[in-house]
Amino acid sequence: MKSPYPCARLLAAAAICLPSCTVYAPMQPVMPLVRQRGQFDAGASLQSSGRLEATAAYSPVSHCVVAGAGTVAVRTGQQNYLITRQAEISLGGYWDLSPKWLLSTLGGGGYAYADRQYTFWGTERRTGTYAKLFGQVGLAHLGEWSSFSVTYRLAQVDYRELRTEIGPLPPFQAPRHEVLLASRRALGSTADWHLQSAIGMSFSSLQPASSAGSQAESDRWYAAGIPVPMASLGIVWQPSH
Repeated sequence: MKSPYPCARLLAAAAICLPSCTVYAPMQPVMPLVRQRGQFDAGASLQSSGRLEATAAYSPVSHCVVAGAGTVAVRTGQQNYLITRQAEISLGGYWDLSPKWLLSTLGGGGYAYADRQYTFWGTERRTGTYAKLFGQVGLAHLGEWSSFSVTYRLAQVDYRELRTEIGPLPPFQAPRHEVLLASRRALGSTADWHLQSAIGMSFSSLQPASSAGSQAESDRWYAAGIPVPMASLGIVWQPSH
């Protein structure tokens, strides 16, 4: 039998992907599915890394959306853990391409603190803060009881106060490309509550250091360049009236 949640089947696969010790912990660029003035969209999800993320979006006037998000993770293990506190805010627009297709854009910024330790070949720990500016575009297919969306985000990340086992790293900037697929399905008969699953990847413009590369290039790559998977399962509330 075909799964009613297209993204849910991929969550387990993403969850068992080997986590990296990069200090960057991406927030999900979930596309808000508001399409008229006064519409509100709020959700909470659990990431595969164990952190909680909350999102909200509101349309104060037609074709305009204001959105915000926050995430937090506390230390849950002694060997492998992620501690992070993040927030972002954005402003954008939306347009109906047809009765079932919605286009959305957002631009905004955010700030984050992260402390990650990972044990595989050895113990690695990296901490730091970073600020980001981002722009994103999303396309969604909306059904009466389910929806599917794809979002692309380009973020310019300004890394600050990064530390590794070796010592502190000088501040630097690097873009990231992030793609997310999300699926929603209505819960109950009112279509106000939805189960949402999402999966995606975040890629940095940094390149792995070659054998002839400098130690600084290598440090930047391992601290902030490694691709990071995104996967979550959560609940979304979107009042129909």
